[in-house]
Amino acid sequence: MNKRELEAVWKKEEESAHIHGWDFAHIHGRYEEEKDLPWNYAKKIAASGD
Repeated sequence: MNKRELEAVWKKEEESAHIHGWDFAHIHGRYEEEKDLPWNYAKKIAASGD
C-alpha cells in the first residue's frame, strides 16, 4: 500500500470511529491482542517498583 492508500484507509476509519473517552467498541472483534510481544507488561510494571 502506498502513502495515499494508507491515508484513505486512515480517513475512512477515523470517520467511522466514534471514540468517546476509553470506549473502543468500534474495534471489538476486529483486532486481537498481540501474543508474541518481546516483553511482558506485568513484569515491566513490577520491575519499575524496584
